[in-house]
Amino acid sequence: MARRFEHGAVRTQPPRRKDQTSYTAAERSRNHGALGRFARGNDAAKRKAIRSLIKRQLGAEATTQEVEQLYRDVMVTFRSLLSDLPANDATEVQDLTARRSRWGVLSARYVAKAAEVGLFTDAGMKLLDVALRLDARAERLAVTARDEAERIHRTKPEAPQWWQTGPAILPDDAPDPEEPTK
Repeated sequence: MARRFEHGAVRTQPPRRKDQTSYTAAERSRNHGALGRFARGNDAAKRKAIRSLIKRQLGAEATTQEVEQLYRDVMVTFRSLLSDLPANDATEVQDLTARRSRWGVLSARYVAKAAEVGLFTDAGMKLLDVALRLDARAERLAVTARDEAERIHRTKPEAPQWWQTGPAILPDDAPDPEEPTK
């Protein structure tokens, strides 16, 4: 900040507008071309298939906001559960973990709906029953995903460490590395 002398004291002065650099707009995202239309190779519809699958599974009355919230909740749960598994890059493990995440999040949603309508009403009891069945499914998937991840991790060969590789094998006509060169 600049300083100025005013009324016998030194005071700070905010920068003047004319001293600021000119503002330039950020570059367009790669999704849009110069005319504002979608460009080739854009990723605007990224994860659209997952969102449409969730919407289809929730039913026709599901709003876009509900689908987006469910998608975010499932992805947060999925990432945290997957990070705990040893062979988390295997497709089988990711599939089981994704289903576990979905059923766990949906179970929590059904419990919330049951609380809205009243836990001790007939409708609330039905919703709690669905939540318990979804929870049981998520628990079974948790055990299966853990077993699958550990099985894959055990069968995957480990890359040798640098100290396990041993001495390099040299061709017969190669000079001896310990002999000084002439």
